Amino acid sequence: MGEYTEGVARGVDTYTLHQPLGVCAGITPFNFPAMIPLWMFPMAIVCGNTFVLKPSEQDPLSTMMLVELALQAGVPAGVLNVVHGGKQVVDRLCTHPDIKAISFVGSTAVGTHVYNLAGQHGKRVQSMMGAKNHVVVMPDANKEQTLNALVGAAFGAAGQRCMALSVAVMVGETKNWVDELVEKAKTLKVNAGHEPQTDIGPVISPRAKARVIDLINSGIAQGAQLLLDGRDVQVQGYENGNFVGATIFNQVSTDMRIYTEEIFGPVLAIIHVDTLEQAIELVNANPFGNGVGLFTQSGATARTFQSTIDIGQVGINIPIPVPVPFFSFTGSRGSKLGDLGPYGKQAVKFYTQTKTITSRWFEDTQEKGEVNTTISLRNMGGKMAHNLLKAGLTVYGFDLSDVAIAHFTEAGGIACNSPQKAAENADVVITMLPAAKHVKEVYLGENGVLAVLKQGSLCIDSSTIDPQTIKDIAAIGAEQGIQICDAPVSGGTIGAQAGTLTFMLGTDDKAFEQVKSVLAPMGKNIVHCGEVGAGQIAKICNNLILGISMAAVAEGMALGAKLGIDAQALAGVINSSSGRCWSSEVCNPWPGISANAPAGRGYSDGFASQLMLKDLGLAVEAAGQVKQPLLLGGLVQQLYQQLCMQDGAVQEMLSGSVDQLNACYECCDRHAEADREKVALYWQGKDGRKEQYTFAQLKKWSSQFANFLKSQGIQAGDRISGLLPRTPELLVVILAAWRIGAVYQPLFTAFGPKAIEHRVQLAKSKLVVTDIGNRSKLDEVAQCPQIMTAADQQGHVVQQGDLDFWKELNQHAEQCDLVMQSIQDPFLLMFTSGTTGPAKPLEVPLKALIAFGNYMKDAIGLRADDAFWNIADPGWAYGAPTAYRMMMAADPAQMAQLKEVGMVVCNHHGLSHDVRAGAAGFASPGYRVAVVDDQGNELPADTAGILAVDISQSPMMWFGGYKESRKSPFIKNYYLTGDTAELHADGSMSFVGRSDDVITTSGYRIGPFDVESALLEHEAVIEAAVVGVPDPERTEIKIKHHLRNWLNNLGNLSKNVCLPMLIQDKLNLLLNYPRPQVARFNAFYYEIKKLLNNN
Repeated sequence: MGEYTEGVARGVDTYTLHQPLGVCAGITPFNFPAMIPLWMFPMAIVCGNTFVLKPSEQDPLSTMMLVELALQAGVPAGVLNVVHGGKQVVDRLCTHPDIKAISFVGSTAVGTHVYNLAGQHGKRVQSMMGAKNHVVVMPDANKEQTLNALVGAAFGAAGQRCMALSVAVMVGETKNWVDELVEKAKTLKVNAGHEPQTDIGPVISPRAKARVIDLINSGIAQGAQLLLDGRDVQVQGYENGNFVGATIFNQVSTDMRIYTEEIFGPVLAIIHVDTLEQAIELVNANPFGNGVGLFTQSGATARTFQSTIDIGQVGINIPIPVPVPFFSFTGSRGSKLGDLGPYGKQAVKFYTQTKTITSRWFEDTQEKGEVNTTISLRNMGGKMAHNLLKAGLTVYGFDLSDVAIAHFTEAGGIACNSPQKAAENADVVITMLPAAKHVKEVYLGENGVLAVLKQGSLCIDSSTIDPQTIKDIAAIGAEQGIQICDAPVSGGTIGAQAGTLTFMLGTDDKAFEQVKSVLAPMGKNIVHCGEVGAGQIAKICNNLILGISMAAVAEGMALGAKLGIDAQALAGVINSSSGRCWSSEVCNPWPGISANAPAGRGYSDGFASQLMLKDLGLAVEAAGQVKQPLLLGGLVQQLYQQLCMQDGAVQEMLSGSVDQLNACYECCDRHAEADREKVALYWQGKDGRKEQYTFAQLKKWSSQFANFLKSQGIQAGDRISGLLPRTPELLVVILAAWRIGAVYQPLFTAFGPKAIEHRVQLAKSKLVVTDIGNRSKLDEVAQCPQIMTAADQQGHVVQQGDLDFWKELNQHAEQCDLVMQSIQDPFLLMFTSGTTGPAKPLEVPLKALIAFGNYMKDAIGLRADDAFWNIADPGWAYGAPTAYRMMMAADPAQMAQLKEVGMVVCNHHGLSHDVRAGAAGFASPGYRVAVVDDQGNELPADTAGILAVDISQSPMMWFGGYKESRKSPFIKNYYLTGDTAELHADGSMSFVGRSDDVITTSGYRIGPFDVESALLEHEAVIEAAVVGVPDPERTEIKIKHHLRNWLNNLGNLSKNVCLPMLIQDKLNLLLNYPRPQVARFNAFYYEIKKLLNNN
């Protein structure tokens, strides 16, 4: 039952223990007073628990004798205990704080009560309850064996068994067997159980007899055909006994009491069907699920039956399928509450608590000189650290990335919370950092490693920086007796992972062999370039040549393509002639030439353009210091700079997420149909209609519309714009665009014609999708592409010549089998605000959306299927978290990278889109807000300025380099929102909306997610939404009314998803948060709390 895995990571073992719970209890029925207690206390005691047994008050003596035998056999006093009584005793067992688990066998009514009461008091419960067991009889069954089995299963123990046969389902010609079945039942002898040759004994009590007879009478009254009547059976010597003879009803229907209720007496109901499929449908429709039998001679029939029947225990030519003890009792549905059943492996799990232990034992390696430290574990550094661990070294590590740290510790590394902590016990420190300023900070800063390293330590910096910086740091280290050298690398992430890097080593001759031995697990070629700094010189010269050659090869290949030569043929000539070089042969930038090059992998997992630009800058800077002209180098530097600055052309080659997500989408589309019945979208329209849409519906509609878009000439990479409010139609349009690989560009519904025209032209959109309410705006747009109007599902009111959204869906209804195999990266087009300069297109990479989703999960604790408020303006927040939620609505939980942050979409607090409501995000550590001038200088109190957000630690940095390439909104790490703001002397802050010739927003503007989070981090801010002008829609009464409706509406839509997970969990967290984030929330705090208590 336990598990043990050795070596889950280097030196790490993981295993599980099953430990006793403590005190357990069992409540048993009358029908098997010896057998059922043996299901419970022996296993509980063997697992290390003590046990309290409450037997049935109707026949306790057998149980007491069993317990006495156990005590005589050596069970210690106090380990096995017995209590007697009725409901009062049961309730005490269910609520007693010392009892950890309760096992129950009995009726459905009592079992449900025990399960609920004990569960409310935190106990583990297994509750085995009533049944309505069927046997299906096929025409090919062995007739004699089958009829004998039916008689024994239905009438043995007077039918007082939870596994007793209650219903015989006769298929086809077996209807002719009924008379013989009745004749066999007539031969059964009714008498006291101790009398010889007795077949049917008494039922347990006069009350039980009266109940059975009442059900027989109901069967007659409801029209069933009584073939054998056992009501008036007389037993000599026991004239007042509780006897009921074998009773058989024919032509029973599923609405009769003798079918719907558990009889617990010797009564058999017979139902006739024509086919096996009808029989399976009948059985599956019954709410009970204890046991079922099938009688047949056909293996194929048996296999079909056992695969499709929804019952916990199945017998093939076995009428009562109770398993032998080392298999678990697995009743299901209405016959069982609780996950684990009696006996077998499940019983062990029920009576024990599983504890998982992960352990590692260290050898004392410090004296052996084998303790290494790696600082910066992302990408290259992480893979290098893994190779050190594989070599058997103890490696301490530090990185700012939780993901990098997690991968490092999984491989056996020891994570530290600072560079100094990582270096305290180290003999060797290896650093791999982005730039010179980071290297200086790690070595010489306030928490620098030189302050804690011992004399004789070795430091190896594998960053790519300017030569002078490493020389200066090495000189300081030498004064402390610490050897510092530079060893930049070549070989990329593939070489780092394989341990085949080339190290360009700068150190003195005496230290070379020692450094070489340290680098050996990570590199194949270790080249001694000279003294400290020589390695950096070699690296920047190498990358200067690489950059020039990459540009030359790309230019040559592009020229050849324009002139009409086949790319493969041209590459073949170059690589067999004097033009041959590493860039042409190994890393050719033209797709389809070098399979292992980034161009052959969709530009994933390669060298990013920004990194090349950085290295070219180092070369140009170094050349300037020694007055060496770099004619080609300077030109290529400008080319890379233009590439990185050009809108929509940022080449981040490090992401392999597109292919992975395509595979996940395809898998989900084909295999996750069950999940699609979950609600993906709750929507309350402007007219008060409450709607909900499943993942299946969104997939179907978006697939249909994707086919329609293809019929209109929209292809992968094309751009379409949407002038739509947040409605179900909007979701379908965006998902459809992504399904064919088109790039979707959202437009504010607040845009005027000039702003619409400006955005559409910049985006080069081929199609604009709008709704009836916004259609008229497009008539004023001078140059507008094809227009399509999305009417709602009820009204098809569209202007002549426009395309009706839902009508087109219906016309393409038979073609809804698309999968998301063409997702582009980037795949969403947004714009800078245009407030501080002309609006510029901004393409959002797919990996940025994944990163944003993970950020949302970490920042506000989202879990799978959580409902999520979608109330932000459709700017930044619309392009990121909203788009992310729409993507989740397409294909939910199966997508590997997105599974953990799945969420349900909900509009505007469940209200219509024209109701203004405050923000509902959480403040995020690391944000800061300030009031600044247009140069980014903070302003004193009572001075109006621009509301600015410090984005140095914000998720906006994930959007692929736009911060560096679009200087106008970004000054001194601030994002200038364009909002006018003022910090008052009393500590309060206010801000209002903005207006310009491109975009106009109202004075009641609520900023996007980042702005709100930053505001909440400001000590003066207690509300994330501030109004500039009084608004009648924002009165306290209105807000109170809206929130009350929202709570009620959301609860009515889905109590299972939204109410427990969102209202009770997330909203309570808001109520207890020191800075409430819903506008005017404080004013009706207790009103909300009262609503929560009522719900």
